[in-house]
Amino acid sequence: MKRRDISKKDKLLIWGRDRWCCRYCGRPVIFAPAMKLLNRLAPDRGYYHAHWKRPNSPLLDELGATVDHIHPVSLGGINAHENYLTACSKCNLKKNNSPIEDWGAVVESLPTNWDGLSYLFISLYRSDEADATDREWYRLLAGGSPIIPLETIGL
Repeated sequence: MKRRDISKKDKLLIWGRDRWCCRYCGRPVIFAPAMKLLNRLAPDRGYYHAHWKRPNSPLLDELGATVDHIHPVSLGGINAHENYLTACSKCNLKKNNSPIEDWGAVVESLPTNWDGLSYLFISLYRSDEADATDREWYRLLAGGSPIIPLETIGL
């Protein structure tokens, strides 16, 4: 099976389901587009870099929200919600395409009051400064994407 890009809507569903926390280490993750808009207010503070490089955006390098395949596609995993989970950038890079059995347990207990700074994004959004990607994120977030409960996929 070929690995496919995960849609923005699906990413928001997974991040919301996982309460914006890395399922590998339990740390809260950060919604990169919020940091991009924050960077507009305070340029050169290290809030955002398009490639999330440590010297340019240390928070995203460590805690940028990503969606990972629990069972890598390269090892027969499928492209489906039940095979996705939230990972911080560091854990996602470390896990790479390792099987979940080699990586360790998935964190079960997650806080319930973290939003990944997604509401900061909504607060800072200005349509007159937005690019097409920002507009799509805003439409999905402001529209109230539904959340998939953890129990429905057995995690």
